Amino acid sequence: MIRRRGLELAPNAGPLGRLLSRFGGVLFVAGAVFSMLPGFYIRTEVNAPLYFALKFLSLPIAAATIAVAFAVRADFVSSSKRPIAYRLFVVLLIPVLIFLSSGWASAVNALLPGTPYVLQGVVSEKYETHGRSSTTWVVGVTAEGRVTRITVSRAAYQSIQVGSVFRQPRRMGPLGFSYVPK
Repeated sequence: MIRRRGLELAPNAGPLGRLLSRFGGVLFVAGAVFSMLPGFYIRTEVNAPLYFALKFLSLPIAAATIAVAFAVRADFVSSSKRPIAYRLFVVLLIPVLIFLSSGWASAVNALLPGTPYVLQGVVSEKYETHGRSSTTWVVGVTAEGRVTRITVSRAAYQSIQVGSVFRQPRRMGPLGFSYVPK
């Protein structure tokens, strides 16, 4: 048995098992960090990338995760010693990967060619959300019969009044949600 980072790798482990054993943690962290990067450069509709990921990526991500877990389960001795823990890990990994894929969806939406789009409507709501170290300013704009919630800068938030007309040039990405560079 080969032991790497707490995982016991079976002596006859295949190439995928060896790859995951050696680089799985690094690949996961790199993917997680990359999924957060679009948030620093673009403003999307609030939760639109997450809705896209839930609607279109949940099944493929779950299928791929289960397929890979099934393919490499024999490569890890610990999976045969504690099959319930291995299955639980796989089941808990799926929603994490779906959540992280929303950042990837934002990046793809912004990097692929989009079309100019003007969000114009009446401000129907505005609110702040407070995180541990940051505040996000959100404005709800009613346009074409639906409310579109977008994040705005603090200065823009302070100048916008509920009931006023809002107009902002944006880009409509090919995945179906709009964005604007920060």
